[in-house]
Amino acid sequence: MFIGLILFATGFAEAGEAFVEDIVDLRVGAHHGVMLFGFVHAFKSLPAIILGIELFLHGAKEK
Repeated sequence: MFIGLILFATGFAEAGEAFVEDIVDLRVGAHHGVMLFGFVHAFKSLPAIILGIELFLHGAKEK
């Protein structure tokens, strides 16, 4: 998840203020791809994180 967030933040820092203008004008660059890849990478790790939290809480209840 952290890698995905770092990729997303890096892409967003590169896209800067012109993100919406780039999309409207169809000027898509590599930074937009990095943002998308980072978002997808972070989003797909959420089920594993939630499962880990559930297992941790379940283990804490049994003790």
